[in-house]
Formats: sequence, C-alpha cells, structure tokens
Amino acid sequence: MKNILRSMLVISAVAAVVIGGTVAYFSDTEVSEGNTFTAGTIDISVDDMNPWNGSFALEDMKPSYVDYINFRIDNDGSDSNPVNIWKLLEVTNESTGAQSEPECVEQHGCWDNSVERCDWHSSGCIGTDNNNLSASIIYDLYVEVYDEADAKIWWQTLYVDEDGKSVDDVYGADYDQE
Repeated sequence: MKNILRSMLVISAVAAVVIGGTVAYFSDTEVSEGNTFTAGTIDISVDDMNPWNGSFALEDMKPSYVDYINFRIDNDGSDSNPVNIWKLLEVTNESTGAQSEPECVEQHGCWDNSVERCDWHSSGCIGTDNNNLSASIIYDLYVEVYDEADAKIWWQTLYVDEDGKSVDDVYGADYDQE
C-alpha cells in the first residue's frame, strides 16, 4: 500500500511539472505603447462645388434624342478614404411644352383648332395629358474612378442603352417627384 501511495505521489509530482511547464510554454504577453489612431475626413465636392447646389436640365428633348450629364465627384477630405456615392435622378417637371394635335388625339383628348390646344374636359374627351416622361427616358450609367494623378484606376458600366432601362425601372415609378 505504501508503494502504491508513493507511486501516486511521484506520478502526481511529475504530472504537475509537465503541465506547469506546458502552460508556461504556451503563454506569452506583449505590450504595445505609444499608439495613435487618427480618423481621416471625407468632404465631397461635385464639379468643384461644396456644397453642390447645381442642377441639370435636359431641354427640348424629343423621341430618339440622346443627351448625357457628366459631373466630377471628388473627396476633398484630408485623406483618400474610400467613399460610397449614391445618386438619385429626380424628374421634377414632365410637362409636354407645346401640344400638337397628333399627341392630343393619341392620348384620347379633343383637339380645339380655334385655340390650337387639347381639350380634356369636353364631352367625348376621355383621355388625360400623359406626361410620364420618366417611363420613356432610357437610363444608362457608367462610373470611372481616378487616383490623385488622374489615372483611371477603376470603372464599371452599370446600365447601357441596350438594357432598355427607363428612369422608372431604375428608381421605381413611385419615387418622389416635386
């Protein structure tokens, strides 16, 4: 019995030394001092205006006319931090401008030759002036990103004319219009 007790004590002592040495071998502590974290700034300008208060107008557009709006977006912040830019094209005026007899008749209005204007309220006139241009304007979008030396570093085509996406398709027919 004494031999068994002595053996158990020796085995326990050896196990304690082995486990203690293993724990010491796998543990380590490092100290880092004098670190500084600095947040950069993001300050967006559009066509060198900050804040941007410009607008774009596509005037006298007719079927099959093509016009593009190009603008430059810069991060004028202290560092070149990555920035996500979101753009919303908002059609604020969808007026017909000058009306014509074919347009009036196509929309089921009654053309009044005496004043050369479409009448929507006379008897037999069941149409309304349909100026939903945003459903007809084909939308395309191409993005290019340049570095400080004006070298193109990234580009992507999001929509092309051949996709046939209208403003309503991209932004939804129910987006807020003024």
